[in-house]
Amino acid sequence: MYHHHNVPIDTVISRTPTDLLLGGRPEGAAPPRDDGQLMLTLAGAASCTGTSPAIDVVVAAARLAAAAERDVDPSGGEPVLTVDQVAGELGMDPVGARDVARQSGLLLATEPWTGSHSRSADSWQLRVDRRARPYAGVHDLAEYWMRRHGADGVPERNAEAVTVDNVIQLKRRWVLGEPLKRGGFGQVYAATGDDGSSVVVKLVPKEPGADRELLFANPDEVRNVVPVLDVGEIDGSFVMVMPRADVTLRERLVDAGGALAAEEALTVLTDVVTALADLDGRVVHRDIKPENVMRLNDTWCLADFGISRYSEASTAPDTRKYSWTKQYAAPEQWRMERASSATDVYAVGVMAFELLAGERPFPGPEVFDFREQHLQGAPPRLEGVSPQLGAIVQDCLAKPQQARPTPSSLLNRLQRAGAPSTAPGLSTLAEAYRQQSEQRAAAEAAESRTMTEQERRRDLADAASRILEGVSTTLLSIVLGEAPGIPVKRRDDGGWHVEMGGARFGLSASQAVKDSHPRWPFDVIAHATVSVVAPRNRAGWEGRSHSLWYCDAQRAGEYGWFETAFWTLGGSRPQEPFALPPGSEAQGAVSAAMTSTQVAWPFTKLVPGETDEFVDRWIGWFGAAVKGELFRPSMLPEKNPAGSWRRS
Repeated sequence: MYHHHNVPIDTVISRTPTDLLLGGRPEGAAPPRDDGQLMLTLAGAASCTGTSPAIDVVVAAARLAAAAERDVDPSGGEPVLTVDQVAGELGMDPVGARDVARQSGLLLATEPWTGSHSRSADSWQLRVDRRARPYAGVHDLAEYWMRRHGADGVPERNAEAVTVDNVIQLKRRWVLGEPLKRGGFGQVYAATGDDGSSVVVKLVPKEPGADRELLFANPDEVRNVVPVLDVGEIDGSFVMVMPRADVTLRERLVDAGGALAAEEALTVLTDVVTALADLDGRVVHRDIKPENVMRLNDTWCLADFGISRYSEASTAPDTRKYSWTKQYAAPEQWRMERASSATDVYAVGVMAFELLAGERPFPGPEVFDFREQHLQGAPPRLEGVSPQLGAIVQDCLAKPQQARPTPSSLLNRLQRAGAPSTAPGLSTLAEAYRQQSEQRAAAEAAESRTMTEQERRRDLADAASRILEGVSTTLLSIVLGEAPGIPVKRRDDGGWHVEMGGARFGLSASQAVKDSHPRWPFDVIAHATVSVVAPRNRAGWEGRSHSLWYCDAQRAGEYGWFETAFWTLGGSRPQEPFALPPGSEAQGAVSAAMTSTQVAWPFTKLVPGETDEFVDRWIGWFGAAVKGELFRPSMLPEKNPAGSWRRS
C-alpha cells in the first residue's frame, strides 16, 4: 500500500489496529527493515477497507499464532494451528462455514508468519514460523529501535510497591485479605486500609504498548463514579485501590432472580447516566455493563473507567479482546470505529433492557451471533414497561451513533419518565411511537463497513423516517378516534390528509435531503410539512403550515425533529406562517443576513414519546378550522424565535 499506492504510512498506521502491524521482534530473527518502514500484512490491509468472516478468521488465527509463539517453550517445535482451533475461538461452526475455511486458508498461505501448511476443500492446518514474530505491535517496534540506537529516556514509573506479610505499601498502607475473583483483566482482593476502611485491591498485568495513565483514570468533579484511592506497581502488575462496594449491579440482578421493578431500574439508570452526563466530552467508558456498576452509599456508581481504555491500547494480541464486552458492544465497536459518548449510551440501552426484561436484547450466544445482532438486528419489544420508558430504551439502541440521545438528553428523559405525568394523550403518543419504532428498527441496521458521508446521511434519514412515522400514526389515530369515519386520503409523497367541513389537515412523509449545504449553519437530513387549511377568507388567508426538519439545529451532531415556520416582512401569503423546504429561501431566514423571509416559530424539538403539546395544538387548530374559527395570527412571529437555533 505504501510503495505501490502512495498511501502515507501515517494514514495506514492510524487506520489499522496496532496488533495488525508487522514489525520485527526485539531479539532474534526477522529484524525491522533498515529504513524503519513498517510492513503491513494482508489481514492488516484488509482491515483498512472492511471485514468479512474469512478476514475475521485470519485475524483470529494471527492472534492465536502470536500467543503460541510467545508462550511455547523456545526449545520446542513450531506451534501448529488448525481451522478448528480458530473456529472455537470465534464460536463458529467450521462444518457450516466451509467457504470461510477455504477462503481463510488461501489468505493465510500468503501471510509472512505462516510456515508449512496443508489445505483441503473445507479445512486447513499450518505451522507458525518462529523466525518471524506474528503481529508485533508498533510499540514493540519503537522499543526495539530505542534499544538499537541507544536512545535515552526511560518511561516514568512508580517505585515498586513493598509487600511484606500481605501488606502493600503504596502512598498508604493496605492489608490484603482473601481473593474475591479473577476478572477478565486481573486479580481482585479484599483489603483494609490503615484507618480500618474496607477496600478492594486490583492487580492489573502490565501490557506492552498501554499507558499506565489510561489505567489510573480518576475523573474530577464527576458524580457517581467509583474513585481510585491509591495506585502503584508490584511484581509486573499495576495496583489500584478502590472503595469496596455494597453490591454490584450483577449481584443485585442475581439476587432479584431476573428483572428489577421499573422504579428501581429507573433509579439505577438515572444514577449511571448522571455520571455519563458529567463525563460527556471528557472520557468514554467503553465497557458499561452490570459488573462495572456498583452501589456505594446508596448510589449506583460506574467503576473501571481506565481498564477498558488500557486494554484497548495494549499491543498484546490476547489482550485486546477484553477491551469491551460483546454482549454490550455498540455497532461502531464491532466496526472498530472510534468510541464516543454514544457508545456508552448504547451499552446503557442494553443494560436497561436487561434490568427491565431480565434478559439482554441480543442473546448471541456466539461471537459471530453477537456481531450480526448488534450490527443488523432489531431489539425485541420490551414488555410490561411504560411507553415512555420503552421509547427511551429503543432510542438508546439505535444503530447510528448520532440517532441516539446524548447523555444529558437521556438523563432528562429518565427523570421525566420517573415523574407522574398529567398531560393528555402522553401514553397514546408514546405507545404509538414505540410500535412504529419496533416495526422500523431493523431498517436502521448499518452494514459492517466504514461509513461514508452518504451512508451516514442515509442512516440518519432512515432514523428520521422511523421517528416521524410514529408521530404521524399517533396524530392520525387520535383524529380518527375523535371523528370516526372521516375519510383519509394518501398523498403522493407518502403522507396523508383528512377533510371535514371544508377544512383539510395533513402531514407529509419524511423527505431526505441529498446533500448538506456549506452555507447552512447546521445540517438538515430530512424535512416534512404539517398543515391546516380552509377556504380562503376575504383577505385571501387560507390557513397555516409548519416545517419539520430533522437536523442538528441546536447542537452540532445532535439530530432530532424540529418544528419551525416562516413569515414574510411587509407581505402576506395564503398560508402564514408557512412551511419551507430547506432551500435557498429558508437558508436566508436562518442565516445572519437580513432577508424578507423570517423565522416565525422557534425551533422546537419533538422528543419521541413526549410530543403531546404538538399533537394537541395541531388537532386544536384543525377543530377550529372545521368550525370556521381559525384566523391568521394578529402578530408575527407568534413566539420569539431568537436563540432557538445555532448560527454556526
